[in-house]
Amino acid sequence: VVDEFGAPLDDVSFEYADGERAESDGDGNFEIDIAQPVAGVLTATGKLTEPLVVSPTDDDISVRLFDRVGPNGLRLAYHFGGDVMLGRRYQANTREGTALANDATAARAVVSDLTPLTASADMTVVNVETVIGDLADDQALAGKRFLIQSPPQILDSLRELGVDAVTLGNNHANDWGDLGVLSTFSTLGPTGIVRPGAGGSREDATRGVLVNAGGRLVGRVSATTVNGDFVNDEL
Repeated sequence: VVDEFGAPLDDVSFEYADGERAESDGDGNFEIDIAQPVAGVLTATGKLTEPLVVSPTDDDISVRLFDRVGPNGLRLAYHFGGDVMLGRRYQANTREGTALANDATAARAVVSDLTPLTASADMTVVNVETVIGDLADDQALAGKRFLIQSPPQILDSLRELGVDAVTLGNNHANDWGDLGVLSTFSTLGPTGIVRPGAGGSREDATRGVLVNAGGRLVGRVSATTVNGDFVNDEL
């Protein structure tokens, strides 16, 4: 492990696998003995926390840690994730090997291995590619083939991941029409997780939001280029 200028760091801690810890020596080196891939975080005084995934097949890995305060002032770390949902195969045993997430504990367990990576950022954002609620199938948009709805326990997954904001500007937030949008909003509302990209009107959907990230206000907007021209029976 080196600093941003390439000098070895001797005060680095790597925490992984439910509390296991390794400390770097005077040359910035540490060794770990693992039987499967693990996710963890590297921490050092005055440095940005750095997530790290290590596999038993890895040999030598070099990691650079950046100062929390750079030449232009405070630095922040942002993590952006892709599509997230907890419907379909996570609610019914339709695919061998997929964990079921039909209660809060299971919903957290599904994502727990990723938590060291996502929770280490000053701001973590994922795309919630689903309606959130318990709406009946016959209330979904007529004529749409691909429908995704996740139960409210998806919030437990988002909390486990340390998510600060979600984006809803995608081609599934409206799968149940206005009813689904309202359900998603009412479920997310008490969490404090901001949710640009959808709304009861075009103005609401395109309005940006501000997120507090490491003591700074960061603006977020959400949009998608995916429409009904080539998917879902041209709906």
